[in-house]
Amino acid sequence: MENQPSLTTIAYEKIKEQILNQALLPGSAIGEIELAKQLKMSRTPVRDAVKRLESEGLVEVIPRKGTFIRHLTATELIMCYEVTEGLEGMLAYRIAAQIKEGLLQPESLKPLSSFIEEMDRCYAENETRLWVMSDEKFHQELYSLCDNTILKEYIEKIKTQFNCVSWFITPKYVDRRLSNEEHKELYASLMAGDSENARQVAQKQRARIRNEIKKNYT
Repeated sequence: MENQPSLTTIAYEKIKEQILNQALLPGSAIGEIELAKQLKMSRTPVRDAVKRLESEGLVEVIPRKGTFIRHLTATELIMCYEVTEGLEGMLAYRIAAQIKEGLLQPESLKPLSSFIEEMDRCYAENETRLWVMSDEKFHQELYSLCDNTILKEYIEKIKTQFNCVSWFITPKYVDRRLSNEEHKELYASLMAGDSENARQVAQKQRARIRNEIKKNYT
C-alpha cells in the first residue's frame, strides 16, 4: 500500500496553491481557524503547514498582529535574481566543462530532459503550479550535477528563498513558453560541453526576468 500524504502536507500544498493562484494575495492576513474550516481539518495540521510556509518565506508572522502572506518588494526580488544569475551561470559553465572533460557522462543529464518535457506539458495544459514544481525539480537536478561543492553550498543557502520568489512571480512575470525554450537551449549547451554558451544561456534567463520585474513589478 502506498504511503498517503499527511494532513500537514495536504494543508501545505493547498495553501501554497492558493498563494500561487493569488486566491491569497500578498499582504493579506490568514487565519488558522478559517483555513481549517475551509480545508475541513483540525487546526494542528494547518498550524504546522503555516510554520513550513513561514520557513520558506511565503508567509510572515508579525507579533501581536497575526500571520500574513509575505509581500516581497521589487528590490528583494531583483537582489535574489542578481545573486542567482551569477551562481547559476557559473554552475552551468562547470557542468558543461565536466561533460567536455569526460568527468560527467551525457546520460547523467537525461533527467533534465524529462523535466523539460513535463514543463512543456504543464504549459500546454495551463498548469501553472505544476509548471513551477517541474521548474524547481529541473534546477535541483542541475545543482546536483555540479562538482564544485562550494558553489553548490552557496546555491543551497539561497534555494529556499529563490523558490519562494518563483512562486510569487511566475503567474504574472514569467513567460513560461520562453522559459521552456531557454531550458532546452541550456540543455543542448550542456550536452555539447559548451561551457561559455551554457553560462550565457543560464544568465540570460535570469536577467530577462529580472528586467521584467524592474519594469513591471509593483
